[in-house]
Amino acid sequence: MKFLFSKIIFAFLLFSGIFFCSFQLTLCDNKESAALVVVEDAEDSQEGESSSKQTVNTGVRIATGKEKPEELFVATSEWQQVQPGQVLPRGLHIQYNLQTGLLEAKLMANEEAKDQKSDEPKNDEHLIRTKEGAVSVQELKKALKEIKDDSNVQDEGHEREVRSKFRSMDELKKDLEQLDMFVKTDVEIIKGLVEKLDATGSELSKEEKVNLLTDLEYLVHQIDNAVVFADLGGLKLLKREMNDTDVDVRSTAAFVLGAASQSNPKVQIKALEAGMLQDAVRLFSVEKEISLRRRLLFALSAMLRHFPFAQLKFIDLGGLSALRAVMLEPVSTERESLVVKATRIIHDMLTEKEMLQQEEDTSNPHHISKVKQYNQVDLLKRLQTEPTWCDALLSALTVRNHDSVDQAVDIMSRLLPDCAAVFRREKSFLLRLSSDYKSLAASSEENDDFYSAIERRLETLIANAKVRDEL
Repeated sequence: MKFLFSKIIFAFLLFSGIFFCSFQLTLCDNKESAALVVVEDAEDSQEGESSSKQTVNTGVRIATGKEKPEELFVATSEWQQVQPGQVLPRGLHIQYNLQTGLLEAKLMANEEAKDQKSDEPKNDEHLIRTKEGAVSVQELKKALKEIKDDSNVQDEGHEREVRSKFRSMDELKKDLEQLDMFVKTDVEIIKGLVEKLDATGSELSKEEKVNLLTDLEYLVHQIDNAVVFADLGGLKLLKREMNDTDVDVRSTAAFVLGAASQSNPKVQIKALEAGMLQDAVRLFSVEKEISLRRRLLFALSAMLRHFPFAQLKFIDLGGLSALRAVMLEPVSTERESLVVKATRIIHDMLTEKEMLQQEEDTSNPHHISKVKQYNQVDLLKRLQTEPTWCDALLSALTVRNHDSVDQAVDIMSRLLPDCAAVFRREKSFLLRLSSDYKSLAASSEENDDFYSAIERRLETLIANAKVRDEL
């Protein structure tokens, strides 16, 4: 019985030793290095001493931050064997596998998604984990410092070549600063050109005057610039240059006058006050140069447009007689443009008055005043009192400009009571012209309505002229 009882006790102690050896533990956050060692039963220590030392890791080294990276164990979510000499970070599951006799470790279940930053050293020895192993931050910084900068090893010859082809940023900045210093507004440019033309006008050559006037013409197309030009006394300078001995200077000055006055009531008034209208009419009557007369017509048209007081002054100055003389001259290729412009001026003056009278705005004082001014002009009556206008308008029908022909026919229709005999005399010419426009309307796909309208106007003119003449 004693023998049996002793065996039972021995078996119990042996089972307790085995249970003690198969454990799981979690390392504590010890500040100093520590080791856990398997303590075997006293009765069994001598029998298992040799085999235990060969197959089982009997110590656990905890990381303190002073170990080399290659000594640190890299844990995952799976059990891995801890090699002899490896250091275990804090916060791992650790176990002894009794089947293999090896020490194994893995991440804790709730720490699998973390970098183990709380368990790693708190100094600059943070580790970056890769497939090949762990690398500390300090080693990574050292490796980056050893990388050579490509910009410091460029070929010196290539660098000199690039510098010779391109300017440096400092040079470009200096050039831009100089450009900013000389940037001028349109007003400053106009002021400079006017001052130069005024101070040295008599000393300038023909080319210099033409260049100055050309620059001004480009600027005064803008309404505000034209007003500034007039306020600076530019119209007086134009008056002087329009009487220059050189035809090119006179022509360019007339061009500037037209550009400044176009659709600009303020400049139109100043030009009239400066006597520019009288000079333009006089020059147009005496000049023979076609290009100069064309630009004078442009200036006259710009000064007269929507300005009834200037139109009345134009008639009093003999402007209508000057236009009629141009239209009565034999039409040639060069002179055709003069006839077209003269016809347009007459037609615009007539239609402006009619359109204004059609507007019924009795509540607007400005409208009422303008109607009174147009009534004082009475251009149609002036045309009717001069019979030669009938022949002048017939001459305008010979130009190759369809718009001009249309305008001439419209004016002729207004003069029928006094020009019926003249138009009847030229009936064959008018019939032939009507037939030409009928053919154009039949052959044209784009402008057929326009040509047909001219044809109908001519037929109406012929029919009315016959009736008027018979009456």
